[in-house]
Amino acid sequence: MCKVLKMNESGYYRRLRNRDKKKSDELLSVKIKEIYNEAEDNDNYGINRIHLALLQKGERISYSTVRRVMCKYVMVKKRRNPHEIT
Repeated sequence: MCKVLKMNESGYYRRLRNRDKKKSDELLSVKIKEIYNEAEDNDNYGINRIHLALLQKGERISYSTVRRVMCKYVMVKKRRNPHEIT
């Protein structure tokens, strides 16, 4: 099969393994948007607070996964630099 597709075996199996990743990322982004919509004050939640809120709701998910999904779907706020002169 790999000879027909002209790809190596490890790449084929990596592609099979990551096929469901898009679906899980989309589901996680929906859960994050639900947290944002719970209250008006939640709009300024960052990665740490979203991760904590997901843990409190019973989701077992890593910080880096939350960060990756929030960056992918542009939900991360720009970091504030207190020494920036405007």
